[in-house]
Amino acid sequence: MKTNNKKQIMETKINNELDLLEPFCDVNPNHPEMNTPFYHPKYKEVWATNGHILIRIPPERLVEEYNKFDRLTLPELGELCHKRLSLDALKRALDKLPTKHFTTCPECDGYGNVEWEYHDKDGDRHEMEEECPVCKGDGEILHDYVIKIGLSVFSSFYLEIVYKALRLMKADTVEVAYNSSNLALELRHNGVKINIMPLVPKAREKVDAEVELLKD
Repeated sequence: MKTNNKKQIMETKINNELDLLEPFCDVNPNHPEMNTPFYHPKYKEVWATNGHILIRIPPERLVEEYNKFDRLTLPELGELCHKRLSLDALKRALDKLPTKHFTTCPECDGYGNVEWEYHDKDGDRHEMEEECPVCKGDGEILHDYVIKIGLSVFSSFYLEIVYKALRLMKADTVEVAYNSSNLALELRHNGVKINIMPLVPKAREKVDAEVELLKD
């Protein structure tokens, strides 16, 4: 891309910024600082994250102003990667997956509540029953599928959010800046950066779909 074109893009405001940022936010009320986008003064970027996916945008590309929060750090990145991801290829992988369905929550066995146990300093044991933090009391969770991209595997649930964000940015292909088997993937498009945490190595035992990366 020519320097003048790149500068023009970086000076262009994103007019659908909340549609872009909010799906990345954490809905857990126990993490109020991640429930909305925020400005990270260390990195000089606006962030939105749920701990699994992170979108980072230069504030000069946004219209709104955001509260400062600096207690989060960037995830460790994988190896430098000079490849590109086709949005059409990602869409085909998502479309190959079976129809979404719910399964019994493995944490509470479908009861919706879990027991907490605590031993105080006097050695006394205390028990309390609370809403399951995994299924939020529903007893069921949405069954997730595994998609392989490059060297690692990712949750289809979070890739769906990333795909919709990139389509909002009208991307056809995006740069894959970092890719490794067990560290964060980084995608880049017109100054916007998206990091995706991979699934645990055991998830590689069953891959439901795969996306081949393109040479840059």
